[in-house]
Amino acid sequence: MPRMNSHGNAPTRDALVAMLRACADCLSELPAGEVDAVLNGELELRVTAVGKRGKRKKPHAVALEDEQLSEIASRLRSLDSRAAGERLLREVVPSKAALEVLARYLDVAVRREDRLDGLLRRIIEATIGFRLSSAAIRGHTAVRRYDVSARPKK
Repeated sequence: MPRMNSHGNAPTRDALVAMLRACADCLSELPAGEVDAVLNGELELRVTAVGKRGKRKKPHAVALEDEQLSEIASRLRSLDSRAAGERLLREVVPSKAALEVLARYLDVAVRREDRLDGLLRRIIEATIGFRLSSAAIRGHTAVRRYDVSARPKK
């Protein structure tokens, strides 16, 4: 092992000392039978580097108030095209987490494996698409109708 000089390698020395202390702590926790087995050569002592499992970071709470959710929902329901709904959602909903909050507000199922685009499409289908499909089945267009009685008679 190369010899460390006293100047310039203090961080390396400190890291090595900390690692050796951690090894000593692990050895002190071994049961007496295992210590004897290591000393007799029946067990082999190995040091391996293993990554720690950290806690997953949870997404920050989404700051969409009930008023905002209600407004977005009513705007979605008033639109007559899926494309307009997609534009609206991409403009007013800042993140996937916020989109999940909106989906739950609209009673649209949210799955853990959902991607942003899939969730966006399901929200649009629940608010706009079903209405367009229903109108198409009935043979009507979903475009706003003008009052027929107001037209001049021919």
